[in-house]
Amino acid sequence: MTTSAVCLLALAALAVVLLAGSPSAAAPAPQNNLGRGDINQYLMDPQLVRNTIACVEDKGPCTRLGNSLKNAIPRVLNNCSGCDSKQAANARKLIDYIQRNYPRDYDQILAKYRSVPVRSG
Repeated sequence: MTTSAVCLLALAALAVVLLAGSPSAAAPAPQNNLGRGDINQYLMDPQLVRNTIACVEDKGPCTRLGNSLKNAIPRVLNNCSGCDSKQAANARKLIDYIQRNYPRDYDQILAKYRSVPVRSG
């Protein structure tokens, strides 16, 4: 895994934790607590993780959070600001989890979102 690939996924995972704490990405617990809450609750639900990954890869239905992620990942890959230490820690934990448990998905997400243009809004 190249350093740039790890950095790109780190930013994409940060999109997860940033959006999960935003009002527009409201969803049932534990999803709405990812930003500053305990990401372990989310990671302990393998079905929720798989469903979110499937959405982001366009291989399954999306929740509001999933749709928000699909739109925000390119923006976060190009410019991330305003991240606090808890969000950064959650992003690192999420990256490690996806790399370890979903390596093929990890590579596919990087390939899919690496060159997607940033949407305004």
